[in-house]
Amino acid sequence: MTGRRDALTELVCEQVGPGRTYSVRTFAERAVDPATGYSPGKSLIGKIIKRLSYTVSPELVSALAVGLGKPRELVAQAAAEQFIGITISGYDTDGVSVRVAHEGSARPQTAPRTQEFIDSVLGRGEGSDT
Repeated sequence: MTGRRDALTELVCEQVGPGRTYSVRTFAERAVDPATGYSPGKSLIGKIIKRLSYTVSPELVSALAVGLGKPRELVAQAAAEQFIGITISGYDTDGVSVRVAHEGSARPQTAPRTQEFIDSVLGRGEGSDT
């Protein structure tokens, strides 16, 4: 996800609404944060798919992830991108994960020191066995 100011809204709109996988009612029933039991109401889901203003919270992110059947991390990344304009890039290898938050179209690969750090953490730098 890069530079999409409606990333979270788009994730929801892909599956919810007329002619989609879930009706607003069905989605509201299935979107439940497992930690808190929070479930967004039909009116909030309606605001999201109509691209109206709404407030995001950790509980909403978790509930939307469950409702959409998507990893919470993906939904949280979309929320960060839409609401604060930060993109999160992920790098994983052998049980090690590195997450880099950056603005819009900036990429860690274009920042040599950031890329060096990522490579060193993931064992891809000079002197590594990979």
